[in-house]
Amino acid sequence: MHPTLFRLGPIGIHTFGLMMACGFMAALVVIQREYRRKGIDPELASSVIFMAIVGGIAGAKLYYVGLTGWDLRNLLSGAGLAWYGGLMGGVAAVLIMLMRDKRTLRLDDAGNPIGRCLAEAIDPVGPATLIGQTCGRIGCFLSGDGDYGPPTDLPWAIAFPNGTIPPVIDGEAIAVHPTMLYDVLMLGGAFAAVWMLRKVWDHRPGTLFGLSLILLAVARFASEFWRLTKVFAFTSTPMGWETRSLRDYVDGTAWSGSLMAHGISEFQIWSLVAMAAGAVVIWRARSASRQNA
Repeated sequence: MHPTLFRLGPIGIHTFGLMMACGFMAALVVIQREYRRKGIDPELASSVIFMAIVGGIAGAKLYYVGLTGWDLRNLLSGAGLAWYGGLMGGVAAVLIMLMRDKRTLRLDDAGNPIGRCLAEAIDPVGPATLIGQTCGRIGCFLSGDGDYGPPTDLPWAIAFPNGTIPPVIDGEAIAVHPTMLYDVLMLGGAFAAVWMLRKVWDHRPGTLFGLSLILLAVARFASEFWRLTKVFAFTSTPMGWETRSLRDYVDGTAWSGSLMAHGISEFQIWSLVAMAAGAVVIWRARSASRQNA
């Protein structure tokens, strides 16, 4: 693992930051390409990415501050880029921008506005988010930032002794589930599927974004089974959040109930909400296409 690739004097070039930049660049290329195909000003893609960055960071920090008892000092800390907070903030900022930007207006032959191509403009954001998240998870893996899973003796288990947050107990590096790679496989596969299907649903604008949101949520829901996040145990007495830390696993004190039947993590709850939101978007897109038929 190489958290820092090299240094330019006091400035370190970090692996995660580099891959995050690659993710935004890949997302920009995807959106620009689709906007050109759809006849939308491709320059709008730059504004979409900018608002996604601003809204994503703001949403992630606000979510983190909310989780930590609204301690506003955490807004200025380097930690706390909560994943679903960033997703919600980024999507909200992009939607607000698209609803106000003149480049999404539909014009009649006389040049008068007759509506907005909002659904057509938001659709490419779906696959762009998937490829951006894929690059980000590669960055998490290369930097060993602590998003690994519990200990395992599977052949593909990996120890991260030089990671940003190494899985070390009593000075010994422990081989764990490389959940970052699980995410890369799921998100990369989702992007490939959505990208191949993008032209199929041109007659139902909004469907591509809704499907991307569902696949993104499904991937996160699945990967949570191999993450060291707390689980809300339905069967505990009283019901509450049960710890799944690396130390708990090593000591044999981690909650070992059947996750599918008896417990769910915070991010799995949000994943279910995102799946439902994606389904609503697809339903609305289908209804709109029937009305316009």
